[in-house]
Amino acid sequence: MKTFDDLEFSPHPNMPTGVRSTLHLDSGLQLSVVAGDTFYNDKGTYEVAIFKDGDFVPISTSDDVIGWQSPDEITTLLEEIQKDASGFVERKVQERAEHRKELDLD
Repeated sequence: MKTFDDLEFSPHPNMPTGVRSTLHLDSGLQLSVVAGDTFYNDKGTYEVAIFKDGDFVPISTSDDVIGWQSPDEITTLLEEIQKDASGFVERKVQERAEHRKELDLD
């Protein structure tokens, strides 16, 4: 099972002070982890996004990314995804839809 330790960071191509790592999972999902001056992070934390077929998977009810994630939190997220990727995606899409309905955005 993949963990934070499997991430290989390189300089971010668009942010001179940033780093990024992309991890392709067997399920077809991609985990994107970034850090730098313009991202939702501080020292020792990261901004995380999940993609399916090039589109964001809404991993937060109000945003496509989650910020300020520790290495342990990223490993926990990876474990959840790898145990049931399709269930993870369905649950996150449903949570976003319910949140938008509560806010009367749709």
